[in-house]
Amino acid sequence: MVNKEAHFVEFLEKQGILFERNVDLKRKTWIKRGGVSAFWIVPGSSAKLEELILYLHNEVMDFEIIGSSSNCYFLDSYNPYIVISTKRINNFELRDNQIVCDCGVNMVRLTKFCIAKGIGGFEGFINLPGTVGGAVINNAGCYGSLISNNLISVSIVVNGQKKELSKLEMEYSHRNSYLKSHIERGIVTRVVFDASNYESSELLKEKSLKYGSHRKLFQEQKYPNLGTTYCYLRFKKMPLPLRLIHALLQRIVNVCFSHSPVKVAIRTKIFLFFRGAGRLRNYISDHGVHCFIWRDGDADYFFKEYVDFITKNTTEARLEIEIKGK
Repeated sequence: MVNKEAHFVEFLEKQGILFERNVDLKRKTWIKRGGVSAFWIVPGSSAKLEELILYLHNEVMDFEIIGSSSNCYFLDSYNPYIVISTKRINNFELRDNQIVCDCGVNMVRLTKFCIAKGIGGFEGFINLPGTVGGAVINNAGCYGSLISNNLISVSIVVNGQKKELSKLEMEYSHRNSYLKSHIERGIVTRVVFDASNYESSELLKEKSLKYGSHRKLFQEQKYPNLGTTYCYLRFKKMPLPLRLIHALLQRIVNVCFSHSPVKVAIRTKIFLFFRGAGRLRNYISDHGVHCFIWRDGDADYFFKEYVDFITKNTTEARLEIEIKGK
């Protein structure tokens, strides 16, 4: 193992790929969670990423790959040997009504570029955390913008081979794709988007400002979170007396408050009270039961309770975040 590790270090140095040793993932991840990684590797281009992945495949070395990690929960007990970050793989260019884009490009940066150039279909992604690679895998969608509507093709590395997937081959559905379903565990390296939908830059900017303001009001901003933790939530019916009282209180809130974050927060707290959430209520966002918040050091314990709470109280729920090390 020591010899194998020495050869790996030699490979990284020869390829000019930046890396750190024995890195505390709490310093690197979105919600400051995770154990210690023996190697934290930051390739500088998609070509270097491909070379690295091919090397790891040939040497049968396991690894994790992340972008901004805004959708990943690393357990503190998890100490991955290798973590690859795509944050420096962030070039893109406009070529004949197409945007050729590296996997690590920040979605906010790409969105602002498209708005300035008058390229429609991306304005809803304003202020969306994460990278292009993650958005493509998850089929991200916000305020009318949807990745699958704009995608042309995806370049991946899978089983030691380079491959290109068309939009059709990505098998997109709501917040899902061929890659997210793990039908094939490919690593996204490059993406090509359609940029032929031209609109007024001023109109796109106006839309993005509206969407950005709405996001700040109606999505969790105060505490660390990973966005939508669960989707497709279908809650079981409460006993009839509780259901009637709950409905009455919700109606009173609707009458007394306009459509605002305050109204949403009160409705959420009432719902959680009637569901017997107890102290767990402190770890669920006021903006909805779908969002868990890491507000303090006890959050990891309460996340387990949150998963149990969702499981016991729903007939349907899909976990949207990726839990590393479970």
